[in-house]
Amino acid sequence: MTKAEDFSHHCRTKGLMDVTEVAEASGVPRRTLYDWWRTRPRAVVLIVMGLSAERARLPAAAPATGQFEDFSDYCKEHCGLDATEVAETSKVPRRTLYDWWRTRPRAVVLIVEGIAAERRNKR
Repeated sequence: MTKAEDFSHHCRTKGLMDVTEVAEASGVPRRTLYDWWRTRPRAVVLIVMGLSAERARLPAAAPATGQFEDFSDYCKEHCGLDATEVAETSKVPRRTLYDWWRTRPRAVVLIVEGIAAERRNKR
């Protein structure tokens, strides 16, 4: 199985959606998700996990970034970790997460949601 097939398989088995649906729901282009799968697989796993957790909740309960200007505050509120801990958990550099907070907020929300879901499942 190639890396691309692994990613497609992961999306179908863990998120119950195909790669195109993950791209549309996350706001991250499909090609970028494939690139991240090679270079930042943990971030993509958390995005898929975040989407899966989000789908399991009522739509009204979905986290919003609008009330949070600070990324660290958002992290603490939604997963109980600060920005540095989110960076370490997701294996994405903290500065990159802050950049994505401005340019790809939906992806960051899903990463944080994936971490929160992972932490809930460990309890």
